[in-house]
Amino acid sequence: MSDRRRAAIRAAGHNGVDEVEVSDDGLRLSVTFLGRAPDDLEPGNVRIDGGRRITGVTAVAVEVEHADDPELDDRLHVTVDRAGDTSRYRLSIVEPDLYGRPGDTPYPGFDQRYLSATFRFRPQCPAPFEPPEPEPMSPPAPVIDYTARDYDTIRRLLLDRMALTIPAWVERGPVDLGVALVELLAYTADQISYQQDAVATEAYLDTARHRVSVRRHTRLIDYPMHDGANARVVVVVDVAEPVTLRPGEYRFAAAGGHRGSVIEDENALIFEPLDRRPARLWPEHNAIRFWTWEGDQPSLPAGATAATLRDDDRCLRLRPGDVLVLEETRGHRQAVRLLSATPGTDRLSGQTIVEVTWADEDALTHGLDLDESVARGNAILADHGRTVPVTTSGPRWVTQAVPYPLPAHVCAGQAAHLAGIPDRARERLTALWRSAGDRTGLSDTEVDELTVLFDLSYGVRTALREEPVRTLRHLLHRADRLLAAKRRRLDVLAARARAGTILGDHVAEEIAQTWGDRYADGLRPGDPVLAGPISALAGDPAQALPALRGDWKPRRDLLDSGPRDRHVVGELTDDGRLRLRFNTTPPPGTEIGYRIGGGTAGNVGAEAITHLVTCRDDGGIPAVTGVRNPLPAVGGADPEPVDRVRRLAPLDLRRKKRRAITAADYAELASALPGVQRAAAEIRWTGGTAEAHVAIDARGSADPSQRLLDEVADRLEAYRRIGHDLVVTPARPVPLDIVVEVCAAPGHQHGRILADLHRKLLAAFRPDALTFGDPVRVSRLTALAASVPGVRTARVTRLRRLSAPDAGELAAGLLRLGPLEVARCDNDPDRPENGRLETVLTEEGD
Repeated sequence: MSDRRRAAIRAAGHNGVDEVEVSDDGLRLSVTFLGRAPDDLEPGNVRIDGGRRITGVTAVAVEVEHADDPELDDRLHVTVDRAGDTSRYRLSIVEPDLYGRPGDTPYPGFDQRYLSATFRFRPQCPAPFEPPEPEPMSPPAPVIDYTARDYDTIRRLLLDRMALTIPAWVERGPVDLGVALVELLAYTADQISYQQDAVATEAYLDTARHRVSVRRHTRLIDYPMHDGANARVVVVVDVAEPVTLRPGEYRFAAAGGHRGSVIEDENALIFEPLDRRPARLWPEHNAIRFWTWEGDQPSLPAGATAATLRDDDRCLRLRPGDVLVLEETRGHRQAVRLLSATPGTDRLSGQTIVEVTWADEDALTHGLDLDESVARGNAILADHGRTVPVTTSGPRWVTQAVPYPLPAHVCAGQAAHLAGIPDRARERLTALWRSAGDRTGLSDTEVDELTVLFDLSYGVRTALREEPVRTLRHLLHRADRLLAAKRRRLDVLAARARAGTILGDHVAEEIAQTWGDRYADGLRPGDPVLAGPISALAGDPAQALPALRGDWKPRRDLLDSGPRDRHVVGELTDDGRLRLRFNTTPPPGTEIGYRIGGGTAGNVGAEAITHLVTCRDDGGIPAVTGVRNPLPAVGGADPEPVDRVRRLAPLDLRRKKRRAITAADYAELASALPGVQRAAAEIRWTGGTAEAHVAIDARGSADPSQRLLDEVADRLEAYRRIGHDLVVTPARPVPLDIVVEVCAAPGHQHGRILADLHRKLLAAFRPDALTFGDPVRVSRLTALAASVPGVRTARVTRLRRLSAPDAGELAAGLLRLGPLEVARCDNDPDRPENGRLETVLTEEGD
């Protein structure tokens, strides 16, 4: 049966018998259909004809096997009463007669040419005297040179063929109609051959020449080939009076033009604001001085995440999410995003202040001299690119921009905000309890706030007004039980945010109604405080998407796009054009705006942006007295070269883990998360399932917080292998019992020696000094003790686990630890269970 006939039968909705297979014992036949098998087949529908010595073979049972894949055919298993001989038999699907035996009427719906199929009960033993079937007569195939691929060769091949088929035709002039037809066919074949070569070339990553083809190949293996990214910068604006800058009405320029006019130079580097909300600028924020607490804090060390600002006349209007540029006169500059801005007063001097904090990711990279530094508050984030009118024609290099803010930053910020609500509520309740005794009572606003928080009855509200201190103490004592249900809801929402889901405005409304308005501030997706640290402003070029304006949202692919979505994919071609692919056919007259500019050209240096370009009809903004970028622009990248993609894409599957299979995979993925110094894992069989136990060693702390453990568990859930249960726990601390004897040299103070000795030995056990499985060696402890000035000799006389018998550690020279254990020796008298260190000091000659 030909493949064309099979396809025609299936397309017409008919059926037929494709082939018959025989089991080894000859008592079971497997019949393959061309499509779906009828459900009502019985032994009377199967007729078997043929045979020499054994005839009259009948079916005694049938069983229909439906294929799960709609592209596969169904099968019918037939059990016969006996096996046939070596001759040919024919199996037919027919209608049964009145007695239920196979009749002569074909089964309805079957193709008339394929009602039956021949088979042998013993295909390995054919009949020796059976006449061979006649082969169909076919004309001899013409001799064709399949290596002919170009116009001249194909033309010569066609002329040679015509000379064999039509010997009388000998005309070879170009004006002859036959020659013209031959040349037309040769030209068409040449074009088809070129297209075939191009298709074959673009079908493989190693040979593809077009950028779009390489991009689609790498998408199959999840390699994010990028088309470049635009640069981002922090611009500081000085104003003489309060000013509000609205998006679309202004932009910044690094060259050409004048302040207050529209730049006409196409080569000018234009930077447009990232935030689509109005920017409110205040003259008091031009240069904010630091408060040094009467010289008690003259500088900020490297790694600082908080500072105190002077708030003369209480005119500062800093809020969480604002960007500050910390600028030192001698040159060091750094931008930070505020997490909090708390007004206060220095009671000693009466100076009004604002205490600000920022994220650990924005921690100072260098120390800052506060007497020679200022904070710039009128900071605006901008990125390279110019919005052009929709009617603009001609090829344009469309801007590729990383989404701002990144969804990961928004989710992480929302999760941290939700996790901190219970602590903020307790702090607020404690503050009200302490202040209630200093005042006549609680205000109506405070009573309403507590009513929303605890769902108070009328009697409790009355008690708050009459006996505020006693009632608040009672609420503070029972807060955990009263807020248990709300805290469980917070845990659910926080887990959802940590898993990568952006919580909408309705969640903020829910928090405002169940906890209070103050706890919903900073939770909405558009709040600036959720935009992430300034250190991540540049972004990853692999996440960049075309900067398109309109109803159609750019996506990296259309795999998750539904029929009602308006998604578009932009593919950069070799000539710099952007080819758009829509998930649905766009309606007529669809217009899509875009921006132009990007790449490394936008990575301008510091102090390069000096112009404010306004789009108002009334001219410039006189209140703006200066525009500058204290920091250079970062993040601009050119499109990834195709040759580089060919080298890196095949290796990306080895560099990036997509799934955790072994214990080492879990440990490696957990170690890459923020806040984790190192992680260790092991897989245990519990009798019913396998558990992946992951132990976390937090950075800068011996005891990881529950929030960090939950974040690690949520992140690892996406990589967890099916069949593994995930358990994330802190590292197992192993408290030690250590005794070190040292001999002091003459002329040294014993107190100084003991102090230095304790400092050096305990430094070897600080949280970030040791990690999982690191053994404690006697030689290292001895070397540290001997390096203390004034120590003549040193030796370790005891090394073992605390409250455990000696297991030969001192004799072996080291104390071994398990894969999930970390050594600990705090020598804290208030917490002796965390390890003990004893030093014995003797003088020379004792």
